[in-house]
Amino acid sequence: MRTFGLDRITNLDVTNRKFEFPANFNIEEYFKYSFGIIGPNGKKPEEIILSFDAVQGKYIKTLPLHVDQEILFENKDELRLKLFLFITDDLIMELLSFGENMMVIKPKSLAKLMKDEHKKAYQQY
Repeated sequence: MRTFGLDRITNLDVTNRKFEFPANFNIEEYFKYSFGIIGPNGKKPEEIILSFDAVQGKYIKTLPLHVDQEILFENKDELRLKLFLFITDDLIMELLSFGENMMVIKPKSLAKLMKDEHKKAYQQY
């Protein structure tokens, strides 16, 4: 299964070919662990634990990242939450947008990726 941004399709050729929607395909299940429109692409969802500072934590409580977002704890300094998602480019871009107000606790591979991306951005200046 593939997803496409309709706003980016160019040079469209209309044909008489018919698309046969797979009878056993469940779109809700396919995107259940997705952030945005990027599907699993053969990956497995992972447990993600994020730590937000108090101000960003208030925001993330009112506009959750995903419907399965679970608050692990909250105090005057931090909001920590758990997600179970595919780690995709659109999720990574969203997490990078939080800058210094968010830290990835788990998985370590995602924490390293975030660190490397922030370092590359810093080195441009």
